[in-house]
Amino acid sequence: MDLFGGEFQQTVNAGGWTCRPIYYKFCDGPKIDNYHISTQLSCPANSSQTGTTCTCNDTYVPDTTQTSCVPEPLTIALGGLGGEVMPTKTLAAYALVTTSSGSPKSGAQVTLILTVKPENGDPILASNVGSVSPNGGSTDSYGKLSFVFTAPVAGGTHTIDAFCTGCTNYAEGTIKVPGCLVKPLTEVKDIPPNDPDVLPLTLRLEDTKGADLALTDAALAGVACIKSKESGAVISSGTRTIAYQKHFIEIWDKMIELNEPDNKNNEACRPLRDRVIAEKGCSMDEGCVGKCIPGSHCIRGEPAINSKHPKGTAFDVSNTTIDSILGKLRPPPPTPPNPPLTPAQQDQADIKLIADWLASPKACNLVWGGSFQDIVHFQIP
Repeated sequence: MDLFGGEFQQTVNAGGWTCRPIYYKFCDGPKIDNYHISTQLSCPANSSQTGTTCTCNDTYVPDTTQTSCVPEPLTIALGGLGGEVMPTKTLAAYALVTTSSGSPKSGAQVTLILTVKPENGDPILASNVGSVSPNGGSTDSYGKLSFVFTAPVAGGTHTIDAFCTGCTNYAEGTIKVPGCLVKPLTEVKDIPPNDPDVLPLTLRLEDTKGADLALTDAALAGVACIKSKESGAVISSGTRTIAYQKHFIEIWDKMIELNEPDNKNNEACRPLRDRVIAEKGCSMDEGCVGKCIPGSHCIRGEPAINSKHPKGTAFDVSNTTIDSILGKLRPPPPTPPNPPLTPAQQDQADIKLIADWLASPKACNLVWGGSFQDIVHFQIP
């Protein structure tokens, strides 16, 4: 009510607030000259007046009672996330901010927070952590803040939480970075049997990569005998405990697995593949050929399932050593019309040739493994 009893009501419409009179009444009394009725109204906070209209300021809207201006409610969402991103690769995504009417909101302030759960559990290493760039900023004219997720080397589940000033919610999205599906090499000390009476020898063999043959005196005498008959003989391995043999088998199998395209091209598998190559001596699926990586086991043939020399009474020579020995012992191949030997006939002939060679002066107290399809193997009878 104004000074003269005029009553007004404030309402709002699409154009803003308005003031409209309900009725007028005048008090009895002496005549008052030079007066006027004012239609000026008091606008609520966070609004401005134009004529008889109050309009909410930018980023504000009328409340449900249409008597005050309140911050405009905003909603945030994430787009482009989900699925898998391969290690070291990138993914483009965005945060979208909209008004209560669904219109895009430009200039909204967005914050992005990235967390990770490593595939192999805690602790969280630097290799587990990806990145989001930028990690915040203002939305463009389309209500979007675009960003790029860069995957780390190691696997894990990455969660991106998006917040914005004035938003009534927060948005969350996840990205899976696949790790290496090939299990790590088993540490030698953890390969059974690792009893106290066996483990020290297994570790000694691993530390020297088999350079320490760890043979019995009788087996060492056999080595010396072989070398006296074949001066260029190369002893490729001596004692192998059961655990040490299992170590060789695991290296062989993992090299094949890590050479499969999905694993070979997966950056998360690279550290393991590098280690297996360093252990085996090469990156081939088959036995290493030529020069091996220094300090490796230099595995030139598929390891037997069961160790034939766990007790220091047997050893292996290189394939080139056997080829050299047989090359000197074998007679010239049959000439036509005599047919060549079949593989089975040649194997039987080789067994006799090596047996006679071992028995010839100076005799070696050894048995050749050719009789059980291990042509590089010699052992004490």
